[in-house]
Amino acid sequence: MARRPGPLPSVDAVCAARELDVSLRLVISEFLDTSLDWTLDDAAAQGYLVLVQRLHAFGTDASEAALDGAASNGHLSVVQWLHAHRSDGATTDAMDAAAAGGFLAVVQWLHRHRGEGCTVRAMDGAAEHGHVHVLAWLHAHRKEGASTYAIDAAAAGGHVATVEWLQSHRVDGATAHAMDSAAANGHLAMVQWLHTHRGEGCSTRAMDLALRHGHVAVARWLHKHRREGCSDQALYGAIAMRKLESVHFLIDHGYAARAYAWALVWAAKCAASAIVAALLSAFAYSPTQKEVALEAAAAAGATSVVTLLLPSVAARSSVAMDGAAATGDIGLVRQLHAHGFPCSPLALRSANAHGHVAVASFLEETSAATPTAGACEKAAVPAVHTNV
Repeated sequence: MARRPGPLPSVDAVCAARELDVSLRLVISEFLDTSLDWTLDDAAAQGYLVLVQRLHAFGTDASEAALDGAASNGHLSVVQWLHAHRSDGATTDAMDAAAAGGFLAVVQWLHRHRGEGCTVRAMDGAAEHGHVHVLAWLHAHRKEGASTYAIDAAAAGGHVATVEWLQSHRVDGATAHAMDSAAANGHLAMVQWLHTHRGEGCSTRAMDLALRHGHVAVARWLHKHRREGCSDQALYGAIAMRKLESVHFLIDHGYAARAYAWALVWAAKCAASAIVAALLSAFAYSPTQKEVALEAAAAAGATSVVTLLLPSVAARSSVAMDGAAATGDIGLVRQLHAHGFPCSPLALRSANAHGHVAVASFLEETSAATPTAGACEKAAVPAVHTNV
């Protein structure tokens, strides 16, 4: 049976110096001791061996997660102690996670002293994080092997040496996700290696995601050496992430032409004023398209985009002011009002509903919210815009 631990060392030292009774030391110690706030599983996962031992002495329960967690974080001394003093067991997660973390000593110890073994996730995880030394050991001493995830994940992380090792020593294959994800993460050398040495190729997601994340050099290489091209998501993604250089690339290489109409509204909604300017410069937008873009910008509180579009929008619908009022941006509301934009009763209702006191007061003071016959009709019937 486990022996209950004595007083905390700090309490023991103070009480001994003051010649206090031993029983009092235990009372004070138990009052101050926070070790029981921990579970043994958590203490093991964090590598706190002394705390694990103390909790064990208190008779604290644990589970397989104790040894699994200690192994996954590379705490070999905790793993060894749990193996020697506990019987809570473990799972294949122990070696799988240790391998993924690059903790070869833990992997080797588990292999020699435990029977749970591992799964393909061990080699897959090691590959994902570029741990070639772990891969080599698993390849030589274990039989579980790997899956296509190994090369795919290693490529996503830009681990060229790892992919080269897998190519030379394994026959688990790969998928187009390898080049797609390498491109998405900006790993040009990895993309080039896969293009030269593997046959899985890529999909339009390679260029789509490269441009979304601003990896224009990767997109240029794909444009020159591959034939997959990109989808409309390349432009929409670049706009969402405000990647102006990516948008210029798409315009310059003809990829933006099929998606330009909705792109203006999306850029306005994303408050990407520089991209709005680039699109306006590259394409001939209709008055209706510009009007809808301005309304989207107002609803998003994108003052800079509204300012950019105002000179080219002649129509003065209430949709813009209604949207601006809902954002609570008093400066934007004042700007639209100064340019003759009306509003419907919805503007005041939205401002009040969201607690935008300054906007509500401005609308009341300027009588901007006074409904006209046309405004009432617009408030009663949902606005319908021509498809753009």
